[in-house]
Amino acid sequence: MVDARDDVLRRVLPARPTVVKHNIFEMERLMGRQLSIPEGLVEAMKEILAQGVETVVITLGKQGALGANGAGEVYWVTPPEIDYVGGVGSGDAFTAGFATAIVQGRGLADRLRWATAAGAANATSLGACLFEREEVQKCLVGVKVQSLTEAPAPPSETPEEASTGGDQSAE
Repeated sequence: MVDARDDVLRRVLPARPTVVKHNIFEMERLMGRQLSIPEGLVEAMKEILAQGVETVVITLGKQGALGANGAGEVYWVTPPEIDYVGGVGSGDAFTAGFATAIVQGRGLADRLRWATAAGAANATSLGACLFEREEVQKCLVGVKVQSLTEAPAPPSETPEEASTGGDQSAE
């Protein structure tokens, strides 16, 4: 799992890490362009996945996080409403939550939920990663997960079906 930026991230991508996690600013620098939320970020994640990385995660601060994997899953998770104290260490807490969910055998959506809850729990306390598991569990309840996975395209009509409207009784 790599949480790096700029040149370090560029150099590590050819090694095809299992998980690459960075924030929106790091992703924009890596891609060399401004990225819209969520469309531009999803496209950028797909570019990184095409290089052999299994999972790409981008944190967006108060807007949550996006995650995609090589299986085609794409999610946008948003954090719960919290009493914000400070954000120092929230990215590290997010990464730790994601790693913990991997070890527990959870799928991508749940990994993102736990990571977002850990990042939010961190933001409720002063100092980096000075929160208890109970705070993560409280935050977990308010995390929302939205699938951005593209639905498979419906089968296309054959020219014959299109000309008859698909009604085989038109003979």
